[in-house]
Amino acid sequence: MSDNTRTEIVYRSNEVADLLKVASSTLRKWCAALEAQRYEFTRGSNNSRLYSDRDVVTLRRLRELIQVRKMALESAANAVVSILDEEERARSATEDSAISSSATNAIVVNEQSNKLDEILKRLDQQESFNQELLRRLDKQQQYIEKQDSYISDRLEARDEQLIAALREVQETKKLTAVAQDEAKKKGFFARLFNK
Repeated sequence: MSDNTRTEIVYRSNEVADLLKVASSTLRKWCAALEAQRYEFTRGSNNSRLYSDRDVVTLRRLRELIQVRKMALESAANAVVSILDEEERARSATEDSAISSSATNAIVVNEQSNKLDEILKRLDQQESFNQELLRRLDKQQQYIEKQDSYISDRLEARDEQLIAALREVQETKKLTAVAQDEAKKKGFFARLFNK
């Protein structure tokens, strides 16, 4: 059959959301992210998206990268679209050079596999880096807390010493004042009684 006479099954948003087991709002976000990477969906008469089998496969790839591989939405959309672009280039090269479709599929699958392996390797490296960074941050936080505790203890001891010194000074002043008052009183009485 030629491409013109072939009929393609078209799905609606709620059907695709059910197939992917995601909420409709999630599906809309994913589609918007793909469209931001220049992926095109067929639009219906009311400008709603209509999904082909190719679109469903693309969204399944996106779901895999987001939910299983824990990639950010924008990065996953970029990866899926770039893989699709490579597939399109491989298809046009196949048509131009009459390479057998099984060989082309093997090349495309191999390229996709290599690209996905590289993405996953980078993702694993990023994960390792993040874990090391978290470990170092925890260690640094423990050091800071230990230093804060040490400084707090030192300040508390210094404050106690200052308070004790102030009390001694006040006590000394009181004793000096009492002694001076007694000396004045003695001096007055001694003069009074001529002693």
